Amino acid sequence: MYWIYRELLCMLKSASALRVWPGDRQLSCGIREHFGKTAMKLPHRRQFLHLAAGVAALPAAPRIAWADTYPSRPVHLLVGYAAGGTIDIVARLIGQWLSKRFGQSFIVENRPGAATNIATEAVTRSPPDGYTLLVAGLSTNMINQSLYTNLNFDFTRDIAMVGALVHRPSSWK
Repeated sequence: MYWIYRELLCMLKSASALRVWPGDRQLSCGIREHFGKTAMKLPHRRQFLHLAAGVAALPAAPRIAWADTYPSRPVHLLVGYAAGGTIDIVARLIGQWLSKRFGQSFIVENRPGAATNIATEAVTRSPPDGYTLLVAGLSTNMINQSLYTNLNFDFTRDIAMVGALVHRPSSWK
């Protein structure tokens, strides 16, 4: 919004300096030069009217809504594997780091079974507010989608990836 005000002020200030005098020369970029001093060329009338209408409509525009700070309550990290496994350890380390970073509790819950489908279904049934997150291997859930025909969720449709916690080199080279 600031740039609209700046452009309007620039146009109004430069309007008085845009008189055509003998000896003026037009540069290729649309700027006139008068005795070594440059001035902006006035925009077309339609552009000026669009800009003026935009400035006039700014007070009617809704104000920016400030969101609550996230997280405002404890966040649950659901792990689809047994306690003590690699993904559980990673989830607990990340949860501890996030707790220090955000000043809010990140609770790690293990819900093993059915090749992570129990934890994944619990996340898909929770409200999509960002307070229940799934910590799981992407490949396991993609394989489960093709193996199990009667899942109560569609992994690619119901789960949105927030970020990757671990990156490991591929052994297939």
